[in-house]
Amino acid sequence: EINTTKYNNDNNIPILIQLNDELNRVKYYIESVLFNYSTTESNVKLIYVTSISFTVSRLVKVTGKVSLPDEIVRSKLIITDNDDDGLCWYRFLSVCLDPKFGNTKKYDLTKRTSAARKLLCMDHGVSYSTKPTKAAKSIIDSFKGMSLEEMKESAMKNHINVNIYSYDKDTHRYDIQEQWHDEANENTYNALLYSDGMVCHIMYIINAEKLTNIFICPKCKSYVVRDENRHGSERMKKHIVHCDGMFHKKYIPERISEPYCPHILNHPVYEYCLAHDLEWKPQKLYMTYDFETMEHKVDIKSGKSTVINSELIPLSVSCCVKSSSSTLTEHFDARDDNFIPEWIKFMFTQSVTLVKDKIKFLSEMVHIDDIEKLHKLDRNLYTVTVFGFNSARFDSNLFKEYLNYEYGDMKWNVDNTSLIGSPSAMKQFIIKWGMYGLRFIDAQSFVSGGTLKQFGEDFGSASNSVKDDDESNSDDDDDEGNFVKGVFPYEAINSDNFNDVLSKSEPFSHDDFYSYLNQTNPLDDDDYKKYLKDLKKFENRWEYLL
Repeated sequence: EINTTKYNNDNNIPILIQLNDELNRVKYYIESVLFNYSTTESNVKLIYVTSISFTVSRLVKVTGKVSLPDEIVRSKLIITDNDDDGLCWYRFLSVCLDPKFGNTKKYDLTKRTSAARKLLCMDHGVSYSTKPTKAAKSIIDSFKGMSLEEMKESAMKNHINVNIYSYDKDTHRYDIQEQWHDEANENTYNALLYSDGMVCHIMYIINAEKLTNIFICPKCKSYVVRDENRHGSERMKKHIVHCDGMFHKKYIPERISEPYCPHILNHPVYEYCLAHDLEWKPQKLYMTYDFETMEHKVDIKSGKSTVINSELIPLSVSCCVKSSSSTLTEHFDARDDNFIPEWIKFMFTQSVTLVKDKIKFLSEMVHIDDIEKLHKLDRNLYTVTVFGFNSARFDSNLFKEYLNYEYGDMKWNVDNTSLIGSPSAMKQFIIKWGMYGLRFIDAQSFVSGGTLKQFGEDFGSASNSVKDDDESNSDDDDDEGNFVKGVFPYEAINSDNFNDVLSKSEPFSHDDFYSYLNQTNPLDDDDYKKYLKDLKKFENRWEYLL
């Protein structure tokens, strides 16, 4: 059973909102009412709302005498004129229309009251003098004050603009409450409005900026700053320099979390296609590379008890270029002392073709023919992706010395802003040659575990064999000519004998495949027979390696 309380009578809601701070009382009240909704079960608290309605209206306050705070009474920047005749608006108006009445030393309350009575009678079409007529006296005696709406109408009728300020006696803080502005009016005056119950009192402010520490732009009348920490005046000066006298609405975004969709927000092309109802297609234009290494004896002592016997240096690198029309594979090896610069030069040369393919592909997808617009949409338009596998921790360290290099008529440099990872494990970096760039990425960063062979089977063609440094054995061959790649006696060659050993055409012996590091031979008798069969397809061991 659900027990509820219905509030159909407005008298049940004893909240009267006059100031912004009183809105908090409404929140607390609603919260307390909600907690009155419950079930008969002691361990269940059911809170719900069927409907809520608010009636909001402006309270009709009229001018008159109020109990002013001492801070306002003592202020030399305010003409209080707190008399019990309801004429405070007309006394304020008299100062606006004739500044001499603002001289509090020469023109006292009596003279301002006389000027106020004259303005009141003029509004009713009756003349006023030191000896008022019966009609004028009747208007003055029957006057009971003015509401805010009537004061605003009077301001527009007398062609003046008024900034209305309020005062909070609890916080001792002034704030801008309303602005009665008409573009046809040039003169702007400042008034302080103080309310006490249903009675309001309006007073003339001699110097609003000094009193309230609030600055209002004299051009647009809408830009307002508070001079807190003495920076408000500087902010206002900067605004006035650029202000064109027009009101400009400032966009304030809601403070909510953006949706987590990096595949959209971090991909301008995908975002553009989604916004224009276009089909997005991934670009299959890229390069791949893979290094083979050999042992180089160094025998370097490191510390008191550690000796580095050898290090791994590049033996060869294979590069595959996937363009829109073909797939091109090139091999570079240590028989050429400059094989790494030759490899980088080759990739930059091929990048020219790949960029043309990228521009054509992107233009057809987004229906834009202007190359500058395409480049603005895709900042990486002239950059070609080069994939490696486990390259962050291994392959990329083999050619770091060539990231900033000049070779022949080419000179390329690494883009320091593109580096992702650490100096010993670079997950991404870009080298630039002119307008073209090569972005090296470790494909293993996008998958969880696995070997190069498995990666090739999962993301490439199942019928293609992929060489794997970490796994020397492979799947069984069929009788159609598929051959095993990846079985190679790496410990049988080093930097001293690699060319002599790899230039031979006869096969390695079964014992050459023994790994002293793993203390095992990865090839059994059947695997070795397959190796002998595969080697017959190549003229020498170099070709088999590459």
